[in-house]
Amino acid sequence: MKDQGKILFNQFLTDKNTYNLNVGYWRRKLQKALVQKIELAEQPIQNKNEAGKNFYDGNPIFSYYSEEKSKALRIVQVNPEELQEFPNMFLLDAWIDKREFDKSTNENKVDELVITILLTQSSVDRCIQTVVLWFNNKLNRTNLDAYIVAANDFNNRFFPLIDRFSPNHIGLQPIRVLQYNLEHQLENTNGDFLRMSRDLIARGLLQPGIKYVRSEDPINTEIEGHIQTPYVNAKGEIFIHETFLSYVWCMAYSLWTLYDEAVARPSQNLHAGREINDIDRLQIDTSVKLFKYGLSLYSFYSSSLDEGLPNPQQYHAQQSFYVEKSNGLYLQAMNFILCHEIAHIELGHTRQNRATMTNQRILNNERAADDRAIKWILAGETEEMKATIHTGVLIGLCSLLFLRRTAKGTTHPNTDDRINNLLTIIQPDEASPLWGIAALAFKLWDDQFQKFFSWSTHNLGSYKELYFFVKRQIEDDNKMS
Repeated sequence: MKDQGKILFNQFLTDKNTYNLNVGYWRRKLQKALVQKIELAEQPIQNKNEAGKNFYDGNPIFSYYSEEKSKALRIVQVNPEELQEFPNMFLLDAWIDKREFDKSTNENKVDELVITILLTQSSVDRCIQTVVLWFNNKLNRTNLDAYIVAANDFNNRFFPLIDRFSPNHIGLQPIRVLQYNLEHQLENTNGDFLRMSRDLIARGLLQPGIKYVRSEDPINTEIEGHIQTPYVNAKGEIFIHETFLSYVWCMAYSLWTLYDEAVARPSQNLHAGREINDIDRLQIDTSVKLFKYGLSLYSFYSSSLDEGLPNPQQYHAQQSFYVEKSNGLYLQAMNFILCHEIAHIELGHTRQNRATMTNQRILNNERAADDRAIKWILAGETEEMKATIHTGVLIGLCSLLFLRRTAKGTTHPNTDDRINNLLTIIQPDEASPLWGIAALAFKLWDDQFQKFFSWSTHNLGSYKELYFFVKRQIEDDNKMS
């Protein structure tokens, strides 16, 4: 729905005085929003010819560079006549470019948010909100497109609330909006995965589709002898349950945001000896609340919408960076879990009589399914998606940790060993965030079940060392269980 508000500075392209007033208007707006003194002469992009004469074309109408944030802004004001020619155009659009301030070196290239705007009272208000989110590191290439679509819905009186629900989303919980993304991710695990799956279906070993159980039951509710965690039966039918999917999304959001805000950013500040990163205390509090909510889903269901917590269906634009990032991590986490179940079929485990198998044989099958699932997923990774895939699979395994008081398994390998097996296979370098995320998961699990592990770090130089320090304690705890 287009904004019906009056166009501001309608004659800015035909009257130089109006144009100059328009430029001053932007300066005042940005100064107030960014709490920063901005001089017109300090604009990094001077819209002038070689003789120093202004072009007066609105491209850009204003530009700004924050040396502190190492980010730039360019606002391009659209000719009002274009609305008549293109009535369905976005009044506010944006994309991210790279801007080189010093052509003698590539090191000074910074991200620049380019905004095009047809200026009305509503569009300028949303533009300013967009600028603030940009300089507060809440918008990036991952979530910008979804944000802009929401920003142009001027019927939405609650903007910057983003609502992804549509009538084709079937289900009872907010996680329903990612159901088709989940299926798409599975089918595109790697270049050969869909062909392999169709072959299993043709042989009658795998049933088409995934049995998506829609309910508001907690995870520990048994259905046909299974609690609501994913499983495959002897017919080759794969079952997943909405509450478990919601739980994994909560873990993806909580683990990533807590690592980013409570671990990585403070560590970077400490290493730099100064505050190079702002710490979002509200985000940390929100993530802790969501983590506790996720844990509660094991024995009690309530809607995250009713609780006012982050979720993939409806969220504030300020949460969009972490929500969109969490969506990607959730899809990778669940893709690993689903690939694990399909691996059981492909490896012939579902055709074996489980009742006659030894515990060791069952454990060996589970390890083999993990290894096969990881192999499939890594075969499809690209350099661009590598970090998201590795982090998502790790979070998928870490989410299983919080479902039980002990990491020791009977029908599955010890959860800490499954996590370690993944890290051994992908071999992250010393500085990889994966060590910190895994260590954070151990800490949250320790707090959850009051294991009272030692977290003394004075002799530890990295999160990798911390990870192994705590894992040895978990191994000792497993021996006592």
